[in-house]
Amino acid sequence: MGRTQTYKDVSLERSLKPSKAFQKAHFWNALERSKFSILGSFEDYKDSAAKPVKALKHSLIFWTGAIAATFVLGHGTAEAIATELSQSNLVTTESGNPNSAPLQITLENYPSFNSQRLDQQLRLYADHLNTFGVPDILIVGSSRALQGVDPVALQQALTAQGYPEPNVFNFSINGATAQVIGVLLRQILTPDQLPQLIVWADGSRAFNSGRADITYSGILTSEGYRILETGVRPIQSPQSQSSLTAECLSTPLTNYASCDRPSTSANLLDLPPIYPILPEVVSDRPTSDLDSTGFQPVADQFNPTTYYREFPRVAGQYDSNYIPFELGGEQQEATIAIANFAQAQQIPLIFVNLPLTRDYLDPARQTYEDQFRQHMQQLAARAGFIFHDLSQQQELMQNEYFADPSHLNRYGASAVAARLAADPTIPWAFLLSVGVGTADADGTEAIYE
Repeated sequence: MGRTQTYKDVSLERSLKPSKAFQKAHFWNALERSKFSILGSFEDYKDSAAKPVKALKHSLIFWTGAIAATFVLGHGTAEAIATELSQSNLVTTESGNPNSAPLQITLENYPSFNSQRLDQQLRLYADHLNTFGVPDILIVGSSRALQGVDPVALQQALTAQGYPEPNVFNFSINGATAQVIGVLLRQILTPDQLPQLIVWADGSRAFNSGRADITYSGILTSEGYRILETGVRPIQSPQSQSSLTAECLSTPLTNYASCDRPSTSANLLDLPPIYPILPEVVSDRPTSDLDSTGFQPVADQFNPTTYYREFPRVAGQYDSNYIPFELGGEQQEATIAIANFAQAQQIPLIFVNLPLTRDYLDPARQTYEDQFRQHMQQLAARAGFIFHDLSQQQELMQNEYFADPSHLNRYGASAVAARLAADPTIPWAFLLSVGVGTADADGTEAIYE
């Protein structure tokens, strides 16, 4: 029996000898993915108060390396694999048997969305669904929410308030804007994978249509999104698996339309629920910077004296996160679409405006943030979601609660969670009406580690 090959093996080369056209397409496709990966890393890394210069330096270094790497992958590696495959004159399938069915698309071989964090969170979420079932509360947002709202602290605080122990997961993504959150909630996850309540925690950056939306653009041009558009979601049930194969996925862009694939007119909301990955697969993965609830615990504490020795201080009037500052446009449209979707699914949507340090809020930034608060209050009333403002809570703005001028650390994330749990304006009682608890997918009790 021939050796079993993974999607990665097959996708690098699908024919006996790559044509010049295929080599060229492979090279530019890899280069495009590398570009968005690097730009996404730059977007995730930079802090508006200080880090752009250092981030740009790292991006240029990685960009140069990516060009060299994709050149090698696009030519030398393809030649080597072509030689190996030509010895058998066969295309290997999932079982290694040339007569068996072609490799099916599952979470484990699903192409990247050009966002390492999104790819990583999808696997963590599948594990969570398999172990605890669908969350009662789903936290979403950018890196500010990723390290700014602790799911376990929120669970414990709500339990202390008298609520049955809720199931909480943090599905935040670095660089996520309203448009990115829209793709996650409305396209990537199925209705059966959605929670009872959504806590969307973030700030003005995610809603500024004047900024280039690098993360969203990267997702839209990714191989993962092209597969998503065919109706195949990353976390799926066996019966929803498509006839799309690894050979089809490796077809150059110009020939992709010829692949046998389901109709894109199918209603994505009608697709079946989760298909969790196996525990033994999880154990082989490298150690993550996220815990099992999707949260990124950061212990660093912001000290302005030492911080600005390493990073330059950028005044708000020159901050690219605010200039230009446009609260209408595509991000507002995405926010309204998310609110309408949540209402249609009967899921309460709570937006939390996370705190910032006093050091960060110079007069220019304070003016922009005041405009954002007013805008979100009006939008919430019009679109039908709850706006909860923590940005003016003085006790949450102390430096010990922050890792840098605008990102909370684990201590701040715990304090925010406690504050949210104690707030009577958030409809936590809704959880009682639908029934909550950390139960396994099979209905048995489960406990967070």
